[in-house]
Amino acid sequence: MQPALPLELERYIFELTSNSFWTCIPRLALVACRVRNWVEPILYRTLILTKRTPRNVPICSPETLQELLRTKTRKFIAANVRNVFLYCVPMEQVPEILEHFENLQNIYLLPDTSGVSVGLPTGNNLQHLYCALVYIRNKLTDTIFARLTHLELFSGISDENTASAIVALPSLSHLALDRVRNTGRLEAVFKILLASTRLRAILLLASVSASTMSQHGLEEDPRVVVVPDFDYLEDWARGALFGDDFWARADVLIAKRLSGEVPRTNFRLDSLY
Repeated sequence: MQPALPLELERYIFELTSNSFWTCIPRLALVACRVRNWVEPILYRTLILTKRTPRNVPICSPETLQELLRTKTRKFIAANVRNVFLYCVPMEQVPEILEHFENLQNIYLLPDTSGVSVGLPTGNNLQHLYCALVYIRNKLTDTIFARLTHLELFSGISDENTASAIVALPSLSHLALDRVRNTGRLEAVFKILLASTRLRAILLLASVSASTMSQHGLEEDPRVVVVPDFDYLEDWARGALFGDDFWARADVLIAKRLSGEVPRTNFRLDSLY
């Protein structure tokens, strides 16, 4: 197929379309070889490996992953793969998958079984991480976390020492906790978290009552937000692709609480949306 438009304009149109309509990329890649070369890096920028079949989110099948690793150079992969979502992937496959991606910026890690250790990529570009505490508890001083700004812990924080290690991460500004199992430890842990001037958002992705928030003095701090249930995969994909996720929505609520546009006691994210 010969281009009917100037090549630069044609490329701009295809790249704009690919960035705006991610699900169309596999079909766009069939238009011509030159188009495939333009849109493939966008396609591989975000890889979602899961057994789920979500709406409007293209899944990277095991076959597609193997084709990527077999046909693309390590330089191509390092330059283009930025976001990886691993959900219900066999635990034994996780280290092999991650070792191929050196410059990941965003990792969601929830394999089919828990393990005591996972080899994270060696690069220092990681900015967003979603995982259980067990995978990073003994690695928080590693250089991979030097640029980490957003951290979601599926298992929460169990003790003050761990809380201190987390707030010591040099770039961390946003923290989300999925579980608040022991409310008796909540006040001690949050005393450390709230003392950090770098943390701009502390999100609770769990069912926390207004009485618990009030009892522990959390409802008045505008940084503390309770996030109701949502579709994790679709939210993560929107964040990776367009920057529209629960982090961004919480930032809006926090800004409104700080400015007085809404009362500081509006700590639930659904009070805004």
